[in-house]
Order: sequence, then structure tokens, then C-alpha cells
Amino acid sequence: QADVPTTWRVAATRGAILTAGADGLSLLIEQLRSGSPEMREMALGATRELREPKVTSALVAELNQLTPPWQAAVISALVDRGDERALPAVEAKAQAGAEDARVAALRALGTMGRVSSLPILLEAIRPPAGEAVTTAAYASLTRINLPSADAAILAALASAEPGVKVRLIGVLGDRTAGSATGELMQLAAGADVEIAKAAFRALGLVTSPARLPQLP
Repeated sequence: QADVPTTWRVAATRGAILTAGADGLSLLIEQLRSGSPEMREMALGATRELREPKVTSALVAELNQLTPPWQAAVISALVDRGDERALPAVEAKAQAGAEDARVAALRALGTMGRVSSLPILLEAIRPPAGEAVTTAAYASLTRINLPSADAAILAALASAEPGVKVRLIGVLGDRTAGSATGELMQLAAGADVEIAKAAFRALGLVTSPARLPQLP
């Protein structure tokens, strides 16, 4: 509270948050609501350091009180905390809302997502979603570490329009989805040139050259 340079106050407030344990949580939330960008940035950093179990629930409760850019920043902090209890709130933001927060949530699902996240990511790539949203969803489909992800992406191929199909094929290639080899071979032999080219590129990542002569 002293009349000292801002950098000193920021450092002192961070120290007060981190040394107060559970009592530091209310001070942390107060700084997230602050009109001072420096205090808010400090509070975001402190969310990653304060290991109190109630921090996650407090941040989730605070999400809708923040502007979209700050929602996005808090979502990133929740990912870094690695607390699965934040997943329902992140999935909710990934499905609707301001673009800044939605894109951050879709990106977050690539790290913290579970089986329930796959339909959300696959829905986000459908038109008329904007490019920022679809790019985030494709990136998370590529990164999400779930045994069922390859099968879900393959299933989505059947009803996807050509442009979406090309990008999903690229995702399967980047995932080195060996289980997709048979489907990719069929697509590589198809009449749609762009889809066939995408399938050939993906096959170069998911299978050995020795199998390529099996193409029809």
C-alpha cells in the first residue's frame, strides 16, 4: 500500500500473495480485477505459482467477470496449472463466446482435453467458424493425446466437405495415425485431386514406402 514505484508495489504484492497461502487467494483475485495492467500480469504469473487447491475454482468463477482478452490469459494460466477441474469451464468457452477466449480455450484442449473434448473440436472446424477458431481447433486435434482421437477424426472424414476433409487428412498425417492407412490409401486413389494429394502427403507420414505400391 506504500507510495513507492509501481515495480516495488508489484513485487511486494506478489510476495504477499505467495507467502499468505490460502489467504493470498483473495488478494490474487483482487489484482486480477485491478485496473493496473502491471498488477494483472503479476496476478496471472502468481496463479501459476500459488499451489493452493482453491485457486482453480476461484479462477473459473472469475472467468465471466473478465474481458475476453483477460479470459484468454486466465485460460492459459489454467492450462499451466494442470488441474483437470478446470476442463468443464474451458470446454464451455471453447464452444461459444468472444473469439479471443474461444480460441484460447480451443488451444487449451490440445493439452488438457479429454474424450468429451473431441466433439467440441470437431464441431469448431465446421463452417461458418472463422479462420482463427478453425486453426486453433485443427492444431488441438493434432496435439491432443487420446487413444480415441484418431478414430474420431476418421469418423468425421465421412461427412466432411472437401476443404475440411483435406485439412483433417493433414491432421491424421501429423498425428502419424497408422490406423488411418487403409482409408488414406482409398482417398489417395480417388477422383478428387486435392484430397488425393493430401492423402499421399499423409501416407508419407503414417506408413512405410513399401506399402505404397498397394494403392489401387
